[in-house]
Amino acid sequence: MPENWKGGVLRAIAGAAGGAPAAAVYDGTADLQLVYNGGRFVPAGPMAALPALWNLFERVEAGEIELGEPLPGAPMSWEDAARAVCGGGVEAVNALISALGMEAVNAAARRAGMEQTEIRRPVGENESLRSNVTCAEDAAAFFRRLLSHEGLSEASCRRLLALMSESRDGGKFASVGEKCLARFGASFPGSEYDAGVLCPDGKRPVVAAALVMLQPDREKGARFCRRVAEAVCGEDGEA
Repeated sequence: MPENWKGGVLRAIAGAAGGAPAAAVYDGTADLQLVYNGGRFVPAGPMAALPALWNLFERVEAGEIELGEPLPGAPMSWEDAARAVCGGGVEAVNALISALGMEAVNAAARRAGMEQTEIRRPVGENESLRSNVTCAEDAAAFFRRLLSHEGLSEASCRRLLALMSESRDGGKFASVGEKCLARFGASFPGSEYDAGVLCPDGKRPVVAAALVMLQPDREKGARFCRRVAEAVCGEDGEA
C-alpha cells in the first residue's frame, strides 16, 4: 500500500463532516492494519445480505441448493437473487434471508467472521440499532475470509467475489476504477457503507470497510467511503 495510506484514511475520518464514521483495513489476509470505531454497532441495512450470501454458498457446497433452481417464494433463481443482492436489491435481500432462515443466516455470520452482526428482522427503510446490526470489523472480516478461501471452497469464494465485482456504479469504492476488485455497498437514510477488496499496486490485494451512520447528507457519507478507498489506493484527494 502507499506509504502514507493510514494518514489518508485518518484524514477521511477527520473530514467526515458529522455522522459517526468507522473504518477497518486488512493488508490482504494479514493482520488488521487500521481500525477506527471498528467494533461500533451500526444499523446493518442491506449489509445483512453478507452472511446470507455466505450461507447460500455453504448450502450449495453441501448439495442442498442448486444455484439455477427457483428461489422459494420469488420469481427468480437462487443465482439471480444473489446477483440482485450484490446489486443492492433490498427485496432480493429479504427474499434470500427468508428462504434461508434467519437463524441459519445468523449462524453463518459467525462462520464468516462476522462476530457482532445480528439479523433480527427484514431489512427496511427505517433501519436502526434496534433492528439489524453489524460493524466495520465484521464487514472487513467477511471479505478477508473470501480472499483467503477460509470457510468456503476456493471456487465458492471466487464466485462470490465475481458477483461482487459486477457492480460498477462509479461511486464510493468503485471510484478507484480497476483498483477495486470487488465491493458490497449500502445506502439508506442516515447511512452510507462500502466494503470490499482493493488492489493499490495491481499485485497485493487489500481488504477495507468504510461505514458511516447518523449522517443525514448522503453525499458527505458517500465521500467518506470514497476517500477511504482513495487513501488505501494512493489516490488521496481532498474533494
